[in-house]
Amino acid sequence: MTQSIQTINHSGRLSDRLGTTNSAAAYIYKQKPNIIPMKHDEPMLPSVVLRDPDGKIIVGEDARSALVAMPEHTKAAVKRDMGDEKTIPLGNKSFTRRNL
Repeated sequence: MTQSIQTINHSGRLSDRLGTTNSAAAYIYKQKPNIIPMKHDEPMLPSVVLRDPDGKIIVGEDARSALVAMPEHTKAAVKRDMGDEKTIPLGNKSFTRRNL
Protein backbone atom coordinates (compact mmCIF):
# COMPACT_ATOMS: atom_id res chain seq x y z
CA MET A 1 0.00 0.00 0.00
CA THR A 2 1.45 3.35 -1.00
CA GLN A 3 1.05 6.16 1.52
CA SER A 4 0.80 9.79 0.49
CA ILE A 5 3.84 12.06 0.72
CA GLN A 6 2.03 14.00 3.45
CA THR A 7 1.79 10.83 5.57
CA ILE A 8 5.44 10.03 4.92
CA ASN A 9 6.49 13.51 6.02
CA HIS A 10 4.50 13.20 9.25
CA SER A 11 6.24 9.96 10.22
CA GLY A 12 9.60 11.72 10.26
CA ARG A 13 11.52 8.54 9.41
CA LEU A 14 12.76 8.11 5.88
CA SER A 15 15.59 5.78 5.00
CA ASP A 16 17.46 5.05 1.82
CA ARG A 17 19.67 2.23 0.66
CA LEU A 18 22.10 3.54 -1.91
CA GLY A 19 23.68 0.40 -3.26
CA THR A 20 26.15 0.04 -6.09
CA THR A 21 23.71 -2.07 -8.10
CA ASN A 22 20.28 -0.91 -6.88
CA SER A 23 18.86 1.79 -4.64
CA ALA A 24 15.69 1.91 -2.57
CA ALA A 25 13.86 4.23 -0.19
CA ALA A 26 11.56 3.30 2.67
CA TYR A 27 9.59 4.92 5.44
CA ILE A 28 8.17 3.78 8.77
CA TYR A 29 4.38 3.75 9.03
CA LYS A 30 2.61 2.27 12.06
CA GLN A 31 5.96 0.87 13.20
CA LYS A 32 6.48 -1.10 9.98
CA PRO A 33 8.88 -0.34 7.13
CA ASN A 34 7.32 0.36 3.75
CA ILE A 35 9.39 0.50 0.58
CA ILE A 36 8.48 3.45 -1.62
CA PRO A 37 7.73 2.02 -5.05
CA MET A 38 9.64 3.38 -7.99
CA LYS A 39 8.51 3.63 -11.60
CA HIS A 40 6.32 0.67 -12.61
CA ASP A 41 5.87 -0.13 -8.88
CA GLU A 42 9.30 -1.75 -8.68
CA PRO A 43 10.75 -1.82 -5.14
CA MET A 44 14.27 -0.86 -6.25
CA LEU A 45 15.83 1.47 -8.77
CA PRO A 46 18.93 0.40 -10.72
CA SER A 47 21.90 2.60 -9.76
CA VAL A 48 22.52 3.81 -13.30
CA VAL A 49 22.59 7.37 -14.62
CA LEU A 50 22.27 8.61 -18.20
CA ARG A 51 22.78 12.10 -19.60
CA ASP A 52 20.93 11.97 -22.90
CA PRO A 53 22.09 13.92 -25.99
CA ASP A 54 19.74 16.79 -25.01
CA GLY A 55 21.38 17.02 -21.55
CA LYS A 56 18.48 15.50 -19.61
CA ILE A 57 19.49 13.32 -16.62
CA ILE A 58 17.73 9.94 -16.52
CA VAL A 59 18.17 7.34 -13.78
CA GLY A 60 17.12 3.78 -13.11
CA GLU A 61 15.80 1.23 -15.56
CA ASP A 62 15.54 3.71 -18.45
CA ALA A 63 19.21 4.61 -17.97
CA ARG A 64 20.23 0.95 -17.68
CA SER A 65 18.51 0.27 -21.00
CA ALA A 66 20.84 2.84 -22.61
CA LEU A 67 24.09 1.24 -21.40
CA VAL A 68 24.65 -0.62 -24.68
CA ALA A 69 23.24 1.98 -27.08
CA MET A 70 24.88 5.05 -25.48
CA PRO A 71 27.79 3.90 -23.31
CA GLU A 72 29.52 7.29 -23.50
CA HIS A 73 26.42 8.91 -21.97
CA THR A 74 25.72 6.26 -19.32
CA LYS A 75 27.38 5.17 -16.07
CA ALA A 76 26.53 2.24 -13.80
CA ALA A 77 27.84 1.60 -10.27
CA VAL A 78 28.72 5.26 -9.74
CA LYS A 79 28.69 4.80 -5.97
CA ARG A 80 31.27 2.03 -6.05
CA ASP A 81 34.11 4.57 -5.72
CA MET A 82 32.26 7.19 -3.68
CA GLY A 83 34.73 9.64 -2.21
CA ASP A 84 36.98 9.47 -5.26
CA GLU A 85 37.08 12.98 -6.68
CA LYS A 86 37.75 11.93 -10.27
CA THR A 87 35.13 13.19 -12.67
CA ILE A 88 32.92 10.94 -14.75
CA PRO A 89 32.23 12.03 -18.33
CA LEU A 90 28.63 11.68 -19.47
CA GLY A 91 28.34 12.90 -23.02
CA ASN A 92 30.08 16.27 -23.31
CA LYS A 93 29.93 17.10 -19.57
CA SER A 94 31.74 15.68 -16.54
CA PHE A 95 30.40 15.12 -13.02
CA THR A 96 31.85 14.06 -9.68
CA ARG A 97 30.36 10.92 -8.15
CA ARG A 98 28.90 13.04 -5.37
CA ASN A 99 27.05 15.22 -7.89
CA LEU A 100 25.60 12.19 -9.65
